Amino acid sequence: MHLRIEHTLSYRYSPPVTLDMQIIRLRPRPDTRQQVLKSSIEIMPSPSFVTHYTDLENNALVTAWFEGTQEELHISTNSEVITDERNPYDFVITETEMNQLPLVYREPGRTLLALYTTNQRESSQMLSNFLKPILVQAKYETVPFLSELVTYISKTFKKADRKYGNPWATEKILREGKGACRDLAWLYLVSCRSLGLAARFVSGYHFPFNPRKKPELHAWCEVFLPGAGWLGFDPNLGIAVSERHVAIATSYDPVMTLPTSGTFWGRGTKSDLKTSITMRSL
Repeated sequence: MHLRIEHTLSYRYSPPVTLDMQIIRLRPRPDTRQQVLKSSIEIMPSPSFVTHYTDLENNALVTAWFEGTQEELHISTNSEVITDERNPYDFVITETEMNQLPLVYREPGRTLLALYTTNQRESSQMLSNFLKPILVQAKYETVPFLSELVTYISKTFKKADRKYGNPWATEKILREGKGACRDLAWLYLVSCRSLGLAARFVSGYHFPFNPRKKPELHAWCEVFLPGAGWLGFDPNLGIAVSERHVAIATSYDPVMTLPTSGTFWGRGTKSDLKTSITMRSL
């Protein structure tokens, strides 16, 4: 699918502020499932200095520095991407022991994937109880489990409209029985890690099935399997990632996928953010 994406963020500060270094993560990732034809960024006011680089997790970052005080900060990106329309389950796991859960990766994968298998104290008896019937239904087989889990979360949990903030802790998501897309992606990620699977958080876009629905920044999860690579699963929609998904940034930590990161200095300052996203099929 050939997609054009325009994304604008407008920050307003009252009274004016001094901006610290700002990190921007809004360029789609090039990989085997999506090809970035072009991507441009415009920042106003014009920064005094800008750098472009690739971080340790292969995300494209822009850093910007500013002089003086600012009342506004506007960031606009324009990208064209071609996404792969292949069957997301068209792969063969090349290490047969990976077909059964829980699993342990062979070296050097075990070492290289260590950040993506650590659960950061999120494992609990509540999570184990939640996963038990799904594992039984999937017969403890890896790919059936991944498919069952993404469907189960989508059907069972209510969708919450929560535009800002970090993902909730898994126990809170399980107690509330609801969550925003990033919360459900985090629940999926932690569930996978609890069984030894390497999983990472993804921020990006989804081109809506309903043309009347406005596109928004979206989140999902990717799981690594030998022979398949990183496979995307969207527990908000209950599907494997398709040609309608466009990944921007991936990380072991959701904070490292935020569209912007940075601080500002000012006394008694209030800030306001407005965003606009448009997507078109070309």
